[in-house]
Parts: sequence; C-alpha cells; structure tokens
Amino acid sequence: MTDVQAGTLVAANPAALGSSAAETTVASGATLSIANVAMANEPVSISGNGVGGAGALTGGGAAALAGDLTLAAPSRIGTTSAGSSLTITGAVNAPAQPLSIAGPGDVSAANLANDFSTFSIAGARNVALRDWNAI
Repeated sequence: MTDVQAGTLVAANPAALGSSAAETTVASGATLSIANVAMANEPVSISGNGVGGAGALTGGGAAALAGDLTLAAPSRIGTTSAGSSLTITGAVNAPAQPLSIAGPGDVSAANLANDFSTFSIAGARNVALRDWNAI
C-alpha cells in the first residue's frame, strides 16, 4: 500500500507504487503524478484537488493507469503539459463525488464500468469519457 499524505509523489516506473495487491491512496492536498509510464493494475483512491489545484492524480508525457480509480471525495485529475495525456483504463468509481478535469493535455477514461455523478472540464485539450449511466 502506498499512502500519499502531502506533496507530490512522482511515479516514473511501472513498479513505483509497489504491489498492486493493496490500494494507493492520495489524501486531500496531495498529488500522485504518473510520469510517462503505464502503471499496472493498481487501484487508486483520491481526494481533493491536489498540490496547487493541479489534480490529486496527474499525468505527464504518455501516462496511463490500468487500475480502478475511486473518488473518496470531490476530486480533480489532469495533465501537466499540453503534450501530455492521462489514460485511465480501469473503472472510475465516482457515483457520489464530482470529478473535475483540468490541465492542458488529453484525458481519457473510457471503461464501460465508469460511474460518474457529475464532472466538469476546465482547460483540458481533449477529454474522452464513458459512463455506464449515460443516455
């Protein structure tokens, strides 16, 4: 288990978060930044808007998260630069929490099991979302 309580944890290696058997948690005010790497099937739980409002989960370069993403509180995700992308292939579980998407890059969360309550987009270049509740 990895527990990010403050500051920014930069994950630049697919094994940076340790075993995928336990969830990684990101506390309100902290950021997990995936740096140009595809993270394995690591479940991640986030809260809040991250360091400086950049996002509790951010991606730089070609960043990907294969594990499920749970919003434990209203949360923000995003990218660090215009050339960056954050791709979440696991399910996004946010049935009761609003999700904010920010940053100048591309964000994709297209798993058929995604469950968003509400989301907002501020400044992201391209956003692709899929929600099993969508009409």
